[in-house]
Amino acid sequence: TATATATATAKHAYTSWPPVTVTDDGRKLFKVPEGAIVYIDPPYQGTTGYGADLGRDEVVTLARSWARRGAVVCISEAEPIPELVEDGWHNVEITRCRKGQKRTFSKQQREFLTLNRAPAWRPSEQQTLFGMEKP
Repeated sequence: TATATATATAKHAYTSWPPVTVTDDGRKLFKVPEGAIVYIDPPYQGTTGYGADLGRDEVVTLARSWARRGAVVCISEAEPIPELVEDGWHNVEITRCRKGQKRTFSKQQREFLTLNRAPAWRPSEQQTLFGMEKP
């Protein structure tokens, strides 16, 4: 569960630099210092199962708020978040980059990161025998 992951990760929070804050609910994160890196993995749009009720509108509002405070914001979702992409945010598909995770019981197979800063690296794109696939 998200709470168990947050608890396990928090054990490193007191010995790491820069300081780490881990929470299972981003709405509890009020103080975000400039330069912080905020990663949010909300329930995918239209799905359930995380035990959280953080909807897309709240995710977008929180992300914009953290970005205004100078944080680097990264959101994991099943698609690029259109509202943020329209604001000039960047997106990267990481579906082929995941290791050790199988989505056996999930209909969701693709995964994207939406970021308020340009990514330093992008995975290579799959090509067909005769070049790039047409959209």
